[in-house]
Amino acid sequence: MIIKHKLNLKWFFYSSTSHVYSYSTKKIKENYQLKPITKYGKTKLMAENLITKKLNNTKIKFCIGRIFSIIDNKNKEFFLKGLINKIQNNNKIVKLDNLNHYRDFISTDQVSKAILLLWSKKHHGIINIANGKKTNLKTIAQVFAKKCKKKIFFNKNKQTSMIANINKLKKYGWKNNNLNFINYF
Repeated sequence: MIIKHKLNLKWFFYSSTSHVYSYSTKKIKENYQLKPITKYGKTKLMAENLITKKLNNTKIKFCIGRIFSIIDNKNKEFFLKGLINKIQNNNKIVKLDNLNHYRDFISTDQVSKAILLLWSKKHHGIINIANGKKTNLKTIAQVFAKKCKKKIFFNKNKQTSMIANINKLKKYGWKNNNLNFINYF
């Protein structure tokens, strides 16, 4: 549409996801192997490829921001809402599955600030949008369980990790912030 209607666009941003990558024990750089493990990741990668193909030979600078695990500062959405409900609505003992994972959380406010930063620099190409810090999902559950005075048990599962290398973003002056998950409760 942009090319077809010859819009005078100087910069285009596409919001992609870390789900285009596979899990890694190391911090993931933008040139890491693309191996989506979900339909969501596959469709985002298809869109990335289409954008790259269509805009690569134009004057339009485009930015594909691969956003890692989002936490909403205001509505307790995504991962936390379900976790909080499960802990609050159970008896004194809570049993949780599939939480042996490390993720790189970033707030919706931080995502907005990162996109504005990228726009101001007219970044061209692919870039990870994240904090670059790992957080264990079990640790988050333990914080909420303690606050609710509940005992928590975890079923074992294979550990995974998806943490961003944010060196490209830091070159623009990006400062990563620690998220205090207790403030989301």
